[in-house]
Amino acid sequence: MPSNHNIYEFGEFRLDEEEETLYQENIPISLDNKAVQILLLLVSKNGQLVTREEMMKKVWPDTFVEDNAIDNRLSNIRKVLGISKSRRAQENEGIEKNNNEKINSVETSFDIITFRKKSAYKFTGEVKRILKDKTPNLVDEAEETLDPSPDFPLADGGSKATVEDELKQITRENDSTDDLKIYAFLGLALIIAAVYFERGWFYGSQIIETPWQLIYVLTACFCYAILNSIGLILEVAYQFDKYGWKTVKMVPAVFFVSLFAMFWALTHGVFMLSSGITVAIGTGFLILAASALITCGLGYFVLPNFAVAVATFNTQPAFTAFRKNVLFYFLPIYSAFCLAVFCLMNTNYSGLVNTIISVMLLVLLLVISFISYFSTNYLSDRLLSEKEGIKYPRKPLYSSFLMWRTVFCFIPTIVFVCWYLLRSLENFLRR
Repeated sequence: MPSNHNIYEFGEFRLDEEEETLYQENIPISLDNKAVQILLLLVSKNGQLVTREEMMKKVWPDTFVEDNAIDNRLSNIRKVLGISKSRRAQENEGIEKNNNEKINSVETSFDIITFRKKSAYKFTGEVKRILKDKTPNLVDEAEETLDPSPDFPLADGGSKATVEDELKQITRENDSTDDLKIYAFLGLALIIAAVYFERGWFYGSQIIETPWQLIYVLTACFCYAILNSIGLILEVAYQFDKYGWKTVKMVPAVFFVSLFAMFWALTHGVFMLSSGITVAIGTGFLILAASALITCGLGYFVLPNFAVAVATFNTQPAFTAFRKNVLFYFLPIYSAFCLAVFCLMNTNYSGLVNTIISVMLLVLLLVISFISYFSTNYLSDRLLSEKEGIKYPRKPLYSSFLMWRTVFCFIPTIVFVCWYLLRSLENFLRR
């Protein structure tokens, strides 16, 4: 426990940093813990902008929540700070008021101002900060008034910054820090991709003997890499101008890790056929699964931990949606209808057995693709171009990425299964 902590006083309210409690004239106010933490962040930076991203990092570190979590807490904070004592006392005592009766709020000398379409917030008002020193045998207090409109140093040496200047400088500082992390993980991912390539080349030089095998491997590798890259950009496409450019920097890492992981999985799978079809497919799947986890890790560093797409229902946080797609959508489909099919095409099963397996796979894949197609259309029909006065001009971009995700998920795999079916029929007819 620290030996000292801050207490903030504004109007008739007191905010205790250590207790994380808001008081009004020594009476504790019911406010959930996250709302108090947001208020602490705003009050401690009185007169300075606090971005949504900063709130997310400070209040919900390493946790994925919906974007409206901030809006709901801010709404509760504004309500609590603007409600009179008499009204709150009436509510606590259970006194019912007539629905048509209007209870006026107290006039406050402070406010929480929203800037640039809810991208940043500022607490304004006179705030006194009291430092409580709780060192043993010493009780001391130091009081300081926080300037509600502090100077914000500009890069060119100016004294006062406009809201836009302040936001730009905060954004530049955050971007420079984020860029260092992105480039570090980009370099690490490319090293991993190089290892995957070396392993794939080693096994590929031993098992790729015919042109059709080479064409199959190249097509599968590039389609899987493009699919994962599309999946990454898709999650920020709805607000691409705000989140997209940072995410694009990680696309090369996702692309090459996925590309060479598929290369290694296909070649290693066929190489292991001598140990049995189950071992071959299983080892290939483990390679793809490991690369999928790496891909999710890369997405973690660039995707927001709140929903970016806006629809008539609550959409998932960007990273949560990306992780779900990579692990439970892209990976199973390409493992079953690309990796397994390639291994089966290189077995010595009879033409009849291969024909039956390929027909079953094709029917299953068509069923899954139709389900995916209709669920994608369901989402597209419920996307919003405007919500609460905020316009989202990138909705068409998001819709186009949804379409391309479906294309690269199912068209290549349907082609692979049909290819397998034709080869099986050919072998069956020859016998």
